Parts: sequence; structure tokens; C-alpha cells
Amino acid sequence: MHINGRRSYGECRNGHGVVLYGIDAPELAQTCHHQGTAWPCGRQAASTLLHLTRGKTVTCVGNSQDPKGSLIAVCHVDGQDLNGLMVRMGMAVSVGARYALEEGAARHARAGIWMGTFERPAEWRAAH
Repeated sequence: MHINGRRSYGECRNGHGVVLYGIDAPELAQTCHHQGTAWPCGRQAASTLLHLTRGKTVTCVGNSQDPKGSLIAVCHVDGQDLNGLMVRMGMAVSVGARYALEEGAARHARAGIWMGTFERPAEWRAAH
């Protein structure tokens, strides 16, 4: 995600890169499966994030950076924790314990990626 960037050619450019702390979403090109049919869960996760933030004020707080220099942060939009919202909607998994309850709720509701099968995102696999 980029704060104060501009969309160009299907991606956000410039601005300041932000990595959402404690979560990992499917890669953009990743597919998931539901009832034997593949669906573009990576694109759906990116689209969901865009829908939740487009035209809104997003505030992010963090105190560390990833190797690429992006801020690792917890972000809020409309008074809601955006990181947790993505997990609760089934568009990301929890990495660590911070969003474990949201992941449990998404699993129980079979929301998003939890409606079928998927390969865990790379960051989750590295942490476990």
C-alpha cells in the first residue's frame, strides 16, 4: 500500500510505502479454490483494500521499516483498524497473535479465502 501515491497502470506509485503490521494477504497473482474452481483471491484482496481506502483519510502508525524502506504500521480508516478489518473479511491472514481473533471469526464465517482452500502467504509461512 502507498500513502499519498497515485494510481497508474493498475498500481499505486510514488508516495510512501506502508506494510500492514501483523497480517499477510495473498499475492496479487495468487488464486484460491472454492468448490473446485479457482478464483483470483490476490486481486480480490487488493481490490478490497482499495475499496476500503479510496477517497478516505488513512492514518498509519508504526516505528519500523521493512528491508525496502516501507513503514510497518497499523492503519485506520473511518475509525476502524484496517489491518484487522482485512483479516476479519478473509482477505488476509494473521501473522502472530495480534489479529488471531479476527482470523478465527473469518474462518468460522468461511469469509474470503476461508471459503475454500489457499496457499498461505509467504510471510505467514516464514513466521511459522
